[in-house]
Amino acid sequence: MPRIEPPAEFSSPPAEHVLPAGTRLWRVHGADMPAVQFDPPHHLAFGGRRFDGVGASGHPVLYASENLATAVCERVLPEVDFTPLAPRMLPTGMLTGEVLTAVETTVDLPLLRLVSSVDLAKIGQDDWLVRDKDFSLTREWGAWLHDRLRTLCGIVWQSSPDMPHPTLVLFGDRCAGVLREVPESRRPLDAPRAPNWLADILAERGVDTRSRASGKRKVFLNYRTGDGDLAALMLHAELADRFGEESVFRAADSIPLGTDYRQELEDGVRGSKVLLAIIGRNWETSCDAAGNQLLADPEDWVRKEILLAWDSNVKVIPVLVGARPRMKPDALPVELGKLAFTTGLHLPSGPGEIHVRALVEDLLNRLPDLR
Repeated sequence: MPRIEPPAEFSSPPAEHVLPAGTRLWRVHGADMPAVQFDPPHHLAFGGRRFDGVGASGHPVLYASENLATAVCERVLPEVDFTPLAPRMLPTGMLTGEVLTAVETTVDLPLLRLVSSVDLAKIGQDDWLVRDKDFSLTREWGAWLHDRLRTLCGIVWQSSPDMPHPTLVLFGDRCAGVLREVPESRRPLDAPRAPNWLADILAERGVDTRSRASGKRKVFLNYRTGDGDLAALMLHAELADRFGEESVFRAADSIPLGTDYRQELEDGVRGSKVLLAIIGRNWETSCDAAGNQLLADPEDWVRKEILLAWDSNVKVIPVLVGARPRMKPDALPVELGKLAFTTGLHLPSGPGEIHVRALVEDLLNRLPDLR
């Protein structure tokens, strides 16, 4: 039940689970951070995980699982869906800079238990809360549960990617100093080819971990500042999470300091498999101070990138954003006219992470070579 307000009072006491001192937990985290360091609150509407602390007043969190395989599955499987046109594969670069490490609890930790339908009913919810992939909504409930249940140190629920094993989140503002890293437990996840133990875990769950290194970047994001920024940012986040930062080009993040941006943009287009042209409400009508259409300017980079992609045999796919009509050829410079007849994709106005994830899934289903 995603869009209902939390109840004013619990109908019965919420279910609790005590995590004993000495419990070993496994977590996936960045190699540059200590295993016992909590993740900061989440500040964006998209990305993140199920029960992140939210906003400036949010709390840090740490996700972990008692089962090693569950910790891996919680990180990997939500991003590698089964499709009818392509095998389930581990995207290249997905685990770059990440490690798996064991930590142990040093004290007993009381947790909110949401493992069964009975547990969920006690807080006025059903399995939506622990299954849904739109984390912007589940985070709202997580923040409410954190604030209401002040004696509890986290939440435990049944892992959706690795049923029936449990997984959990700890609240950093209530768990200071309660974890220690298990010596020599750290395992790197970003080897060019998955380690045998990782390959075995994922193969049992239908994921192919063969190395898929490619000389070409996967996606170039073409957009106009002020017309497609948010859509470009959200697509970048989703694509980079699946394939790694090196597989996605977005000018705001992908051009190194001290380089010729013109050459970087041209190389970025030529070196990609697909260019996504993000087309907002004012894409065709945007003008300079003199009232001249920007797309008609031969030096306009939105225009230049699309024309260069066509010249370089890079597939161009329009992404229409919001409630806008399809493009009309007579509203475009003649050089861009065929874009009006090019099949593309659509994002609703003010897209959420679930919309962006669905668009990327649609893109990969229709262009399986991108996987």
